[in-house]
Amino acid sequence: MRPAVRHAIVFLAIAIVGAPIAVVITLLLLPFWRWLEETSRIESVGHSGPADWCFMAVYAVCVLAAGVWYAAWTSRLSARSRDRSAKRGGQDATPPPAQ
Repeated sequence: MRPAVRHAIVFLAIAIVGAPIAVVITLLLLPFWRWLEETSRIESVGHSGPADWCFMAVYAVCVLAAGVWYAAWTSRLSARSRDRSAKRGGQDATPPPAQ
């Protein structure tokens, strides 16, 4: 699979999985949203829970954190791959196809 396609699939998965996680975290942060509303007068909590912007802020942080983690993880994996390749003398385990 091409790296660009793999990265797109992972980003889509992060975006989909991040939504329910952000909902739970937003609800767990309800005391914080109430405190923020009381101290700053920014409308954060309505009659049915936290405001939409609270969810969007938490969702953005979740997706950004997961994206940074994924980028660091893939960077680390590619560094390991380069190290292994250098230890083998720069040759891959599979020889190139004969022509």
